Formats: sequence, C-alpha cells, structure tokens
Amino acid sequence: MRRLVSPHRLFPIVGLWLAVAASGCAGPNSVAAGAPRIPFEQLNQKQHAAQLMGLGEQPVVVHFKEGQEIPFNFVLDSRLLALTPPEMKLRVKTAFFLLLRADGPPLLSEDGVEFEEQPKNSFMLGFAVERDKPPALNLRLGVRSNQPEE
Repeated sequence: MRRLVSPHRLFPIVGLWLAVAASGCAGPNSVAAGAPRIPFEQLNQKQHAAQLMGLGEQPVVVHFKEGQEIPFNFVLDSRLLALTPPEMKLRVKTAFFLLLRADGPPLLSEDGVEFEEQPKNSFMLGFAVERDKPPALNLRLGVRSNQPEE
C-alpha cells in the first residue's frame, strides 16, 4: 500500500487544524504581536521546525509574500474515493500572515496586525453537468473571497 503523505509532511496539516494545549486569555492581535515571525520559505529550517512543534508553548506567525509559489498537496481521506493528485502550486496574490496558536484555529491577517476581524471563508460542493461532456464534481474553497457574502 502506497502512502500519499509522509509523516513529516503530515504535521503541518495536523498541527494547523488540531493543535491542542492550554488556552490563553489574550486576544489574537496581542498574541500575534508577541509571536515570532517566520517567512514561509524558511519553515524547513531546523529552528523554525522546532517552533512549529512547540505551538503549545509559543504561537507563531507565518508570513507569505506576494508572488510566492507554494507547492500544494490536496489530501483526500476516504474509503470510497481515491485521488490521483496533480502537481499543484498556489501563487500568493497579496502578502498575508497566518497566526498559528494552540488555543484556537489558525487566523489570517493581511497586514500582520489585525487577526480578529475576519470575513467568512466558504466551502461549496456541486456538480458541473453539460450536454456532451462527462459530469464533474466541483469543489470551491473561498478564503477571503472576492465575491460578496450572501
């Protein structure tokens, strides 16, 4: 059986969404203000990997720079479906910051200061059905979408 994601690559996914530790009382903006800043392209350096592993002790802010291309892995966990992933990259359209903390979900900021006021993100699953074409499944993720909220 082939593994789709190696254990050392799985931590960022699991760590981002399932980090657990003691909760704090400070708001996200003050937490981010005291957190170390790590450029995304330096996450593989030893000291930054250690910071990510220690999210329970100290939060971190990851900085993504405009124009950066980021390898992207889509992982499907299903006993019904299998995924043949293409090589994908995300391109950063505008710089942003990601606050990672143990006592809450990851938060985005466009200026590195304001992490509290967040537009809603979205998820949509639907079908594309056109005459003379095979039907397709569409998955849409909205992260700070350009489309107005409904």
